[in-house]
Amino acid sequence: MSNISFNEVPNNIRVPGVYIEIDQSLANNAEDLQQILVIAPKGTAAANKVFPTTIPDDALNLFGENSDAHKMVTTIFAQTKALPINTIGVDGNNIGAALAAIGDTQYHYIFSTFNDKANIDRLADFLKERFDAMAQIPGIGFVGKKGTSAEVNAFSKQFNSPFVSIVAINSLVSTVSESVAAYYG
Repeated sequence: MSNISFNEVPNNIRVPGVYIEIDQSLANNAEDLQQILVIAPKGTAAANKVFPTTIPDDALNLFGENSDAHKMVTTIFAQTKALPINTIGVDGNNIGAALAAIGDTQYHYIFSTFNDKANIDRLADFLKERFDAMAQIPGIGFVGKKGTSAEVNAFSKQFNSPFVSIVAINSLVSTVSESVAAYYG
């Protein structure tokens, strides 16, 4: 006989059958609160520094009105007020230094406004390295691309990453930033 112990099913039961017990004591108890990271142009904030932007006013004060960061944080906040939202500012058009500045902090969902091939490759490589068995800092990235279904499909074929989702944005929405953030909800 095996050494399986149960909390509810008695170990001396003599009635044949299949007994199922669900033990949630080792299940996720939400102590590891999932975090969101928005990658956007620095605006008026310091470059390559992570800022807590839990409410839209935080992003407004740090990155400016109508900035990509402000639009994304506002959209995410409208959908989930429970998860911490952080934003990192990028100087120029290369997210490499911003990704390096993150360190070992785990962000479960990363939304980037930078949707060119080079930056998507950087994000995919960054997330792949963190997924490694020795690092164990997994996350998933989301990047929006505006265009028809065929255009976005052709663009997406350049990437083969399980760590980055290319979100198709049609021409009816206002901005890629808001749309990729809305994809979360």
